[in-house]
Amino acid sequence: MSPFTFKTMKVKIKDLRPNPYRDIKNYPIDRDKVQSLIESIEQTGFWDNILARSVNGHIEIAYGHHRLEALKKVFKPDDEVDIPVKTLDEPTMIRIMANENMQQWGNNIAVIIETVKAIKNYLDAELAKYETWDTSNESIKCLFESQKAFESTRGRGVGQTTILKFLGEPWKQHMIQVALSAINDDNINIEAIKIFGNTHRANGFRIAVNEINKESPGKIPIEDQIGLAERVMERAKMAQENGDLGQGGQQHKSIKTIVRQEVEGIDEFTSVLMELEIGISSITNEVKQLKDKILSFNGKLHEMDIETIKPLSSMFAMQEFTELLHGIKTLSEYFGVQFNNQISQKDD
Repeated sequence: MSPFTFKTMKVKIKDLRPNPYRDIKNYPIDRDKVQSLIESIEQTGFWDNILARSVNGHIEIAYGHHRLEALKKVFKPDDEVDIPVKTLDEPTMIRIMANENMQQWGNNIAVIIETVKAIKNYLDAELAKYETWDTSNESIKCLFESQKAFESTRGRGVGQTTILKFLGEPWKQHMIQVALSAINDDNINIEAIKIFGNTHRANGFRIAVNEINKESPGKIPIEDQIGLAERVMERAKMAQENGDLGQGGQQHKSIKTIVRQEVEGIDEFTSVLMELEIGISSITNEVKQLKDKILSFNGKLHEMDIETIKPLSSMFAMQEFTELLHGIKTLSEYFGVQFNNQISQKDD
């Protein structure tokens, strides 16, 4: 069958299988949407808004899982429906699943985690099949620019950049990054992470739990994290209703504060102060690392007897330097320190 055409087949409800890359046990089902589809089917009949493929005599649907749930409620297992069947390879099945998830669930962390996990497992398994980049199949080969990049990813495992390239729009890198962080974090109960509605809150919870466990090892054991997540979400809902919960990326900071309040039994002001102390400590460590890198680079320039690298100025983001110095100036004022941040290029 041509990949550009499909045929309609009569298939028994009981013979329709879900997308093999969709772990049904771990994917949520929107019961309101299923009920709406049931009412629609009962009123106007079944419209074949399901796409499937035939594999070894089995019919696997690529998308339309809520519609399948509705069909199971309306019809008997042996009843037949007309299903469009098309030739679909594995990468296409995965991308269709991912896009259906994004359209249905958006920024839902539970769905994003399951989607990213399925894609990472598939890509890692595919990479393991090939020794060289040029012998890999086209769906893998197009993800890399060279043998070196192929080998590097094959050795360490697929990361956010490769997954994003495989998925494309409308997926965003921060979604994949948060999901991978949760998947790879052995100190976090991933089921606790899934309790949070979006990536910002979920990431805030993960960061807060790790910070507290770093300060007091074992304070929040894995087996206690689901209960903690439920309590934190209840407080977060109350804060949101009162307009006290941050928006967008600020939500993870608010969640971190609530976690500390819940675990430490402290008031909000004390919790915020503790967050500030942790933030200052983190900045201090990063500044030390940046200082060491700059000193090392300056040393190399001195050894090479280089007076100016103006021809290579495109390598340096002068705007980033300026913004960094402006940020240092603003922060230093909180400590009562005056800091002048002026950058100008030397004349030839």
